[in-house]
Amino acid sequence: MKINRLLSVLLAVALTVISAGCGKNDGKNNASAGESLAQVSDKTGKFSYTVIRGKNAASEVSEAAKTLRSALKKTFNANVMLTFDETVEDYDGNKEILIGSTNREESEKALEVLKNNRVNYYRDFIIKVIDDKLCITAANDSVLVAAVEYFAENYCTDKEKWEMLSTKSEIIYEASFDALNHKIMGNSLFLYKFVVPSDMSYIYGMRIDELNDYLFKTQGYELTVSDEREAADDFEIIVADSVREGLPEIVLKNNEWIIKASGKKLIIKGGSDLATGAAVQKLMSLISEADASGKALEITEDYELNGTYTAENADDYKLVWNDEFDSPNVNNHWWVDYHSQYPYGKQNSSVLGGTITDMAAEYFKSNGDGTASVYAEQNGKDIKSGKISTWDTMQYRYGVLEIRAKLPAAPWCAAFWVNGSQLGYGALTEFDLLENFGYNTSFASNIHLWSDMWHKSLDTSEYKTKKKYTLSEHNKFDKNLTDEFHTYTMEWTDRVVNFAVDGRVYFSYDLDDDLYADARRLPSYLVLSCSGGSGNYGVAFTEEKDEYAELILDYVRIYQRYDIDSLLLTRDDPGGIPNYNGRTVKYLVGGREAS
Repeated sequence: MKINRLLSVLLAVALTVISAGCGKNDGKNNASAGESLAQVSDKTGKFSYTVIRGKNAASEVSEAAKTLRSALKKTFNANVMLTFDETVEDYDGNKEILIGSTNREESEKALEVLKNNRVNYYRDFIIKVIDDKLCITAANDSVLVAAVEYFAENYCTDKEKWEMLSTKSEIIYEASFDALNHKIMGNSLFLYKFVVPSDMSYIYGMRIDELNDYLFKTQGYELTVSDEREAADDFEIIVADSVREGLPEIVLKNNEWIIKASGKKLIIKGGSDLATGAAVQKLMSLISEADASGKALEITEDYELNGTYTAENADDYKLVWNDEFDSPNVNNHWWVDYHSQYPYGKQNSSVLGGTITDMAAEYFKSNGDGTASVYAEQNGKDIKSGKISTWDTMQYRYGVLEIRAKLPAAPWCAAFWVNGSQLGYGALTEFDLLENFGYNTSFASNIHLWSDMWHKSLDTSEYKTKKKYTLSEHNKFDKNLTDEFHTYTMEWTDRVVNFAVDGRVYFSYDLDDDLYADARRLPSYLVLSCSGGSGNYGVAFTEEKDEYAELILDYVRIYQRYDIDSLLLTRDDPGGIPNYNGRTVKYLVGGREAS
């Protein structure tokens, strides 16, 4: 869910709250409402509350928490501490203001009260005192920010307003909207959840997000998005090729899609990821049309709707470039040596004290089963690495880059990155979709800016944790990123760069506030690699490790839309790719010139 999705809406209207147990405005104790909150410690004589947020709190939530702390500091002339839940150990009598989800059990209790208040709770928030904690929470970050700012303005700006609160205070804000009871086979829509493949594509995953955005705004709830490996429930919307027993077999051509009722379940499927996304969009349009008519949607037991995806509008995505690796031989028309920074045969020191030799596209092979491998080898302390690129063969600006792959086993290193143009290191942007540093349970994304004199990246306190993907935080089923295929995605537009795994965004970077945004908008080429660690990079190797490793690729796809000045340049275009620095263009594979 986007952080600022409805924040402006919430702040633009007067907040109407349902309050329970608040103290009187005169600050006197009220027996029926509980005792007034003690704000001063008997031991120190100072303001006694610490403001706590979760370790993974969104930056907007942290900023709102800072606003709350500032109000309290000014009102009570005190040094109010703001920190993360894991930084301070909890204990009896520890007075805290808990912002959103924390590791304190009171945060979860407050959220449960909110959930039990009504079905349409996703745009609501709660402010509740539980024991020695004052909890401010909501089901999502956009509403949580509004809740914290509301609390700061209405209860933290002077002592009398604070004293309106008591140990029994419970304040619930209920968003106002007219929600229709849409139904699938006679069952309310809010009972359903999406069931998606474990390696969901972002191409239809973003359409599910859009539908949930719509439900959030108009109905006050969202549908859970569940991995197909979760236990089956009665009420499910089965998306794409998600596995569930007893479903009818449905075979579709490439751009065909279907929405079909089957028992209590609803099937949404396309012959391609784009077609599946179109089917999800169609479901959203059915709901929105019903809302506009004032009559709830009723999907009956015999319901079936068929259609075909066509990219008719400028903001519709098209598949513009791809390699499915279905041929018996690798396609060196596209995949060549990356012979700028890492030419064939270049050597560096290895983490073992030997050498790493770059074998470039020579270490790239077809597996004959619809996959291909970039591979690496180890011989004692020496390592040979593989690397492929679309240098001089294909460049693009803006789009969804999607790579379905298995990473090499630890401690071998894999990387997927996108480099800007052929400008050397003059104002060059590098987008790192994946760099695993020899781990196969985590990796980092990044955005670099290189010049002849300096280098900037997102390795700062603001982004360092956010741009890291850790399997255990996002996926409870897989032990590593080596045993199964996963789908790695970078969505690049003129405004934002989103990074996703299996269709779910884990890190977003906003270009609107970037001083170097123009450098982020140059045509770029791809680089994919498999290697061992160098002397100052990656997990430590031993000489007993596997002598062979491979990055297995199922497909590489680029989708584009044309409302944002997207661009695709290939060697097949008249005149080829523009030659910015006047050098001789050569297509090299393993250091040898190829046609």
